[in-house]
Amino acid sequence: MSKNKTKKKKNISDKKANISSKIKKIKAAEKSVNNKEKNTNGKKNDVKKTKSDKSNKNHTKKEKNTDLKKDSTIIKASKAVDSGTKETNICNSNAEGTNSHTGKTENNDIGKNIIKQGNKLIFSDTVDETKPEDAKVPDTGRKNSDKDSFFENKLELAVMSKKERRAAKKAAYREYTSTMSGKERVSYFFYCYKWHIIIPICCALLILCYGMAFYRNSRPVALSYAVLNAEEFDKTFHEDYLSYFNMPDNHVMRATAGYFVNYDYYKKNMVSASREGTNYNTLALTCQSGTFDVIIGDGAGIKYCTFVEIVQPLDLYFTEEQYAALESHIVKFQDSSYTFYPYAIDISDTEFAKGLNLGYSKVYIAFPGVSEENMTNSLRLLEYVLGIDLVE
Repeated sequence: MSKNKTKKKKNISDKKANISSKIKKIKAAEKSVNNKEKNTNGKKNDVKKTKSDKSNKNHTKKEKNTDLKKDSTIIKASKAVDSGTKETNICNSNAEGTNSHTGKTENNDIGKNIIKQGNKLIFSDTVDETKPEDAKVPDTGRKNSDKDSFFENKLELAVMSKKERRAAKKAAYREYTSTMSGKERVSYFFYCYKWHIIIPICCALLILCYGMAFYRNSRPVALSYAVLNAEEFDKTFHEDYLSYFNMPDNHVMRATAGYFVNYDYYKKNMVSASREGTNYNTLALTCQSGTFDVIIGDGAGIKYCTFVEIVQPLDLYFTEEQYAALESHIVKFQDSSYTFYPYAIDISDTEFAKGLNLGYSKVYIAFPGVSEENMTNSLRLLEYVLGIDLVE
């Protein structure tokens, strides 16, 4: 029994001695951080194993607890050095030790980093500078120096008012372009504000186009006529026509060309010629809407118009007095029932017809008008061409 008691007392005294030696080791480790060069020639102090496995386990547990408490004080002692200097790494207290009798360091693991995993402290020779994905700054095309202040600038702008935000952006723009050349400033300005320039210009052009179209359509029409089987013709008579009747400057003359129609072709290809989008179909629909006051064309074109009855018979269109004054110039064409009716007026020998330069010798005028305005304008044209006063 006395032997067991003495063994227990001996174990307790050994534990106390180990704890005190550990404390001295920790203090020596703190000194070794500030004096790296003196702590490079130490020797290892091997820990003797205890006789029984139970006492060895208890000893290692207590040793770990004391080491963890003291390691926290060593970790706090690390300080970051300014840019351009190397960081000082803290040594692990488990790998360093001092001789309790001599005070000399036994081992130094200088230049290693301490990583905490749960309750354990582990040495690492390399520094893991990788950042978690959440901490990464989004790639905005800026330089590395700009990425550091990316979130800061965003937060600063978010708390500003609109006026302050505009002023801050202008100041940043001036500062950024202060070192640029003139050409670089223009290209950078267009790069930053291209949509601020393009969109207003497009809107202005759109408004201008709609405004011009509205203005033209709202102006009174002095004469609206279509020319058949001719691509181009002379329109120099327009100004003389307006001055002849002393019309204000806001009046306009509307001329439409490019209708190529032929009676013989229509008879042979009636189905295909009547399809939507052809000259035959378009001319018929336009005349029925009252767009044209008169139609000027050759015999083949006027014959098609009378056959499909898109022009008016003159004995029904004019009064008896007007018809009698024009009777010497009236020409008959057949309608859809192959019956001849007075449909057109021959103006081939007039200076007006010759001045148009239509490319054919026989020139006729037919009247598709359906309104009083169409009739008034057509009578004016006849007065201008034939010199006969027909307007009441």
